[in-house]
Amino acid sequence: MKERKQEADYRSALIDVGSELTEEDATNLAFEIPAITRGERSKITSGEKLVQALIPKKFITADNVDPFIALLEKRELNEAADILKEYKKEYIEDERTGVHPSDEDEDESDPITVKKESAREKSVAVKDLQHLASKITRQWKDVGRILGVEEEDLDTLEDNHRGKVQESSIQMLRHWKERNGNDATYRVLGEALEEAGRKDLQEELYKRA
Repeated sequence: MKERKQEADYRSALIDVGSELTEEDATNLAFEIPAITRGERSKITSGEKLVQALIPKKFITADNVDPFIALLEKRELNEAADILKEYKKEYIEDERTGVHPSDEDEDESDPITVKKESAREKSVAVKDLQHLASKITRQWKDVGRILGVEEEDLDTLEDNHRGKVQESSIQMLRHWKERNGNDATYRVLGEALEEAGRKDLQEELYKRA
C-alpha cells in the first residue's frame, strides 16, 4: 500500500514540476538529460512532455530524485526543485539515520486522532498548494487576508495576473508559505479556508496532510 502511494505521489510530483516549466525550460533540460534521446528531444515542447519522457527512464526513480533536483537548481528553477524536495522529504529515507520520515507518523500504537493532529502541524507541501490553488476561485483574496497577506500584495498579484485567478491564487499561497516558513502549516491554512466559507477545501486539504 505504501509503495503504491509513493509511486502515485512520485508521478504527481513530476506532473507538478512539468507545469512549472516553460517551453524553453523543457527544451533546455531535455538536452542536459542523457537518458533522453535525440529523437525524443525534438518532440519535447512543454514541461508536461518532458515529464512524460522522463517517467519511464532510469535517470530518476521514485527512490532517487536527486539528479533532477540538481539539474533544476543548476538552471535556477527553484520552485520546480522545491516540489521534488517536498516529495523527497516525505518518502525517501534519511541517509544518516536510515529512518523513513513518515514511519514515525504510522506508528500503530498512536491514536488516529493524535496522528492527524500531528500531520496538520507540518508545513504545507508545495504540491498541495498547487492542488488547492486550482480550486480556490472567488475566495482567493479572502483566504489571503485571513492568512495575513497584505492588501497591497493581493492587489499586486491581481494586477500581475489579471483574469488568471488560479495563477493569482498559487502565487498568493506561495507568498504566504515563503513568508511564514515552518509556520505555514496545514492547520493554519485549513482554518483560513473554513473561515472563508470553504469547509470542503479544508477537509480535502487535511486529507492530504
